[in-house]
Amino acid sequence: MAIESRRRSVVKVISWRITATLTTTLISWAITGSYDLALKIGIFELVLKLFIQYMHERIWNNIKFGIKPVDYQI
Repeated sequence: MAIESRRRSVVKVISWRITATLTTTLISWAITGSYDLALKIGIFELVLKLFIQYMHERIWNNIKFGIKPVDYQI
């Protein structure tokens, strides 16, 4: 069974957060028409969800659901 390293979890979280934050910022700008407000929403969302997603990834690394053991011999 392969276990994801903390470093890999961090890199995955950062790459996803960049994509998601850009999306949130664009949506916020489209709705509000304000670049300033859109950036504030995007930054708040980025900081909060970085922490939440990292914790989510680490919790799922400890859940056995859907993981099949590899049975092989060398």
